[in-house]
Amino acid sequence: MAKGTPAAQMTYRPHRGWRLDPAAAGAPKALASRYYQLKMGHAAIGPYLQRVQAQESAACQGCGAPRESVHHLLLECRERAGPRRTLFQGLREAGAPRPATREIHPEVGLFGDPRATPAILWYLQDTGVGATKTPGEAQVQARAQDEWGWGALEGAEQMEGD
Repeated sequence: MAKGTPAAQMTYRPHRGWRLDPAAAGAPKALASRYYQLKMGHAAIGPYLQRVQAQESAACQGCGAPRESVHHLLLECRERAGPRRTLFQGLREAGAPRPATREIHPEVGLFGDPRATPAILWYLQDTGVGATKTPGEAQVQARAQDEWGWGALEGAEQMEGD
């Protein structure tokens, strides 16, 4: 690995000849990496995680939709509605067009407009979309999903007994 200052090691450095979006290039390395992974369609989301057997299904971890995709995560997921409003506000302030849902792949236009990059980076930072979980975080999430219905079930049983 190349030696350098800790700050330099935390910065995303492209191959020679690549022209990067200045906003993405200035972002922290982990965030810039997620941005480019999502942009290229190779992110740690449902279908990929299922293929590498990191999770059982390709379903959205946020809202439970049957298939998680870049399009779903950015434009449809009910769990991310609040951050999405802020994303759209950031697009409007930057002068970038809001993606048209009638398009076949509106996320391509979104990632293709450099004016949209700061808003996308903020959205990724806020939501954690595409971030890999440590084994401990994955266990906590799995446990919470397993226990999700127990409280409601116990409450319903108590109400029936009264």
